[in-house]
Amino acid sequence: METLNPGTIKVRNLEPWVIPCLHQQAQASGFKTLEGFVRQLLLSQALKPQQDFVQKIRQHLAETEQKHGLLPEGFTDKLIREVRDERE
Repeated sequence: METLNPGTIKVRNLEPWVIPCLHQQAQASGFKTLEGFVRQLLLSQALKPQQDFVQKIRQHLAETEQKHGLLPEGFTDKLIREVRDERE
């Protein structure tokens, strides 16, 4: 299995307006360097599938809670105790 190492990406043949546009966005976002801004863009894109998955799970949990409500406080402790008592 190939080990991935942190690396450098060189992007060629960008449209002439891309770099100035990214520079402007970087400055507007408070970044001191274009490199830092592009690094953050890449990181955001790389994490997007995981963030989308977490959002779907949170939505599902909220819908389930709305439909069924929450378990009463101590419910699971009582249930575990009952199962242990049955085994003895």
